[in-house]
Formats: sequence, structure tokens, C-alpha cells
Amino acid sequence: MLKDAYKPGYRQFLVLYLSGWLAKARISPLSAMKVVKHFYETTGDDDPLKTRLSAVVYSYKKAGVGIYAYASDIETLTGIKPYGLEREINEENVKGKTGLQEILEATLGESRALGVLHELSEILQSLSPYRDSIIELLDNEKQLYAVAILRKLVIVRARKNGSGLVYKERIAVVAPTRVIVYGSPIGGVTKYEVTLDGATLQKPLIVGPVTVDEISDRVVAEGLVYHKLIYDALSAIIQAYIRKGKAEIRTEIESPGFYLVDGKLISVKYNVGELDTEKLKQAFGLFSELAEVWFKRIQDKFSTVIKWGAIAPFAYVLKQGGKWLQWLFLYGDSATGKTTLGKIVLKIWGLDFKHEKTGASIDTVARLGYVLSMSTFPTLINEPGNALTKEGVVEAIKNAVDTTLVRGKYVKGTYTEIPALALLIFTSNKFLPKDDALLRRFKVVTFSYSEKYLWKNRRSSRKK
Repeated sequence: MLKDAYKPGYRQFLVLYLSGWLAKARISPLSAMKVVKHFYETTGDDDPLKTRLSAVVYSYKKAGVGIYAYASDIETLTGIKPYGLEREINEENVKGKTGLQEILEATLGESRALGVLHELSEILQSLSPYRDSIIELLDNEKQLYAVAILRKLVIVRARKNGSGLVYKERIAVVAPTRVIVYGSPIGGVTKYEVTLDGATLQKPLIVGPVTVDEISDRVVAEGLVYHKLIYDALSAIIQAYIRKGKAEIRTEIESPGFYLVDGKLISVKYNVGELDTEKLKQAFGLFSELAEVWFKRIQDKFSTVIKWGAIAPFAYVLKQGGKWLQWLFLYGDSATGKTTLGKIVLKIWGLDFKHEKTGASIDTVARLGYVLSMSTFPTLINEPGNALTKEGVVEAIKNAVDTTLVRGKYVKGTYTEIPALALLIFTSNKFLPKDDALLRRFKVVTFSYSEKYLWKNRRSSRKK
């Protein structure tokens, strides 16, 4: 494939960029030396072989490969000792060069250069470390390919023509220059963060972590797309990044809270901090006042809610271990302190208004799934209303209470699991579910009219 590109004026550049790619692909430097020696002996190269081998030594040392471990074998193969050869390369001479594709286009033409690049990436199972095009098969029967041209910062579709690739449509005026893959150790849909660059952008566009479809939607929304093939093309190019080792792979959890990973309890995006005994004393003092003054007549209910709130963020950990915790349902007359108790639970964990919602926020399975997947911390639902009368929502709640999933769904042909991370606190003075199976999954705490009177009196005396 490359012999025709080994031409006077380009030979040293070809060896330099090819050996750099081989080094990144972790191919033995001895193999690289054999390739260069073959070029040298079969093309009538009249420069010293030492000059060509210096590019190999330079590239491998730059990639951090200990080439001198192969010194004896290299000398046996070539008759040349590799020590110090890298010093013969003048970096000034290669400045301005973008990579192997530039050399191949100058010697083989654009179409054949693309074909060679693709074949090389398949043989090495590695993408070029330079600003060379990224090519991935879209349709085997029609021999269609998605191509991200990093030198021109565009995405195109190309068709195979003999040993080369011929451009067809221009799909987008941006190209992905960096891909980060986020895989969660607890399962769920894989997400991606992609850096897109283009000639018309003032700065790179960074999208994610989101799904591939959401990345495509964003590129469309930015007015950077010329063809609806963007969804297929971008997905293929991202997969090329992953399959050939150029993507960054990160295994981490996005949603805040507590999880069991590899047998260890971990906190995600929540600062546990060091124990401050003085603040702990103040907190217990506040709880004592609440129990002995404000909630004196219903201390058992106050205690139940507070203890539930103290362990609620760890409920997902319990489910990971095969156990589960009931959700809290505070039911009874208005002005009995139900919502206040729910807010106290949220304040224990420093949660803000984002964890206080109405029944409308969970009145569809999709909305319920969104609320439950945001974190492992509890969310207060004031007056669930009609949400708990809808069969789909009720069945999803039953599943979410005692399993790790709210539901699974297909999104444009891809099966996606929605995790049931959070617990809900319901407060209601009008509605208590009649479904026995649903009620068994709730810890129902009932408040009476007499407690309403006492609560009002306490509040009035406190103001005085």
C-alpha cells in the first residue's frame, strides 16, 4: 500500500509519520525497522539507511518506547546501531506538516490516500495520532463510509472506488476532535462528551455527557449540518474513536449520591467532609428542641420521619444488596406539619428547592423516571394528586421501590434503562392510594385533626 508513496522528497516524512503511528499502536520497533528496510531495498533509495532509521528511533522515543532494549536485534537486522540516531532529526523540518495523510495525498492523490489510511487503521486497529481523517464503514453492501476530515474540519460521506474513497456528500461543517466515553459501573445508558471543531466556530463546541442522538441534535440546532445523515455519520465516527483506541474511557457515576461499587460504599458529587463534633452537638440540640417542643405530642411520628430521612440516600445501596426501603407517605389534615417534616428531611442533607416538586412532576412514567434518576437523595412530592391514579405511573412506582430500575425503554432503537436512584416523600391531605400492592411499598404516617390544632398552637406560641 505504501510503497508507491515512498518517493524522493517524501521518504523521510513518510517514515517519520508512519513509525509514529506504529509506535502509538504499540507495534514493535523491530517490525517498523523491517518495513523501512524493505522500502529502502526495493525502491532504489540512494540516501543512507541510517538516515531513514533515525526517523524510526526518533518517533519511538518520542512515544515513550524504550527502543534500546531492541538495539541488538536492530543491529543484526540493519547493521546499524540505533544509539543516538534520534538526534539526526531536526524538528524544524517537520513543522507545519499535519500527518501521514498530507504525505499520501501528495504522492498518491486524495482518493487513494483515504483508502490507504482506512486500510492502515484496520490493520493496526488504531487511529492515526495526527490530524488525519477518521474513516468508518456505514454500509458494507454499498461500500459507503463516514469520514471526519480533521484537516478541513468537516464530516462527509464517501464511496469506495477501487483502492480509494471518493467523497459524495458534505454532512457537517464540524468534525469531532476529541471523544470521551462515560460508562457507569451501576449500569444505564452510555454517554459521550464530544469536542467538535469547525472553521466557522469561534471556539470548539463541547457537547455532553449526553447520548449520541443528543449530540447530533445539538449540532443540527447550531446550524452546522447540511445533511440528515449526521446521526448515522456521527455515531459511526464516535464508534471508530472507541474501537480503535482514540477515545478516552471514563467509568464513573454522574448522579449525586451514595453507591456500592466493587463492594465499597462511595459518595458521588457529595462532599462528606470531616466530622465536626461541635456542629454535631448543635444538630442534636436542634433535634431535641423539635422533638420536645414542636412535635412533643407526636414524637413517635417525628422520630420515624427523621430516622427514615437519615438513611434515605442509602436506599439505592440497600437495593444493590437485594434489600429495599419503603417510600414515605405523610397523610392527614392540612397544617399538621407534614410538609415541614418533609423539608426537615431535605435539610438534613442540604438539599434545595430542586428536591421539592408537585404531583405534576411525576404524572407520567417519563417524568417519574427523570425525578428518580437525578440522585439517590429523597425528593418531596407535595400532593401527588392524579399521578397515583394512573396505571402506568403506579406500576412504575411499584417497580422502582424495590428494584434498581424505574423501567426500560427503546430510544430510536436502543434499549435504555432508567435507574431508580431516589426515594420519594409524599404529603397529602386528600388522597391515599387504594392499591394494596402500592400501599405495601409505602411507610404511611397518618396525621389527625387534633394534631392540626396542636401544631397551630405551637406555631403561634413560637411567634410570640
